[in-house]
Amino acid sequence: MTSIVSPGRSYEVIPEGTESDDFWMALGGRGEYSQSAIHYDHPVLDPRLFHCRISGSRMIAVEVHNFEKEVC
Repeated sequence: MTSIVSPGRSYEVIPEGTESDDFWMALGGRGEYSQSAIHYDHPVLDPRLFHCRISGSRMIAVEVHNFEKEVC
């Protein structure tokens, strides 16, 4: 991704919480933010099912309601 945003430049990985004061000053100062809503182990939305088909040069997606998942 860095090659697209800033081609020809190197990057540095900085773990969260170890940012320098200069880093925060460049962003306008350190601010408070909540980390309690960050859940990477499950999706944000409920599962949804779509039936997709091609019609001419268009793709049509129709949501399938009231579906059930069978656990094997």
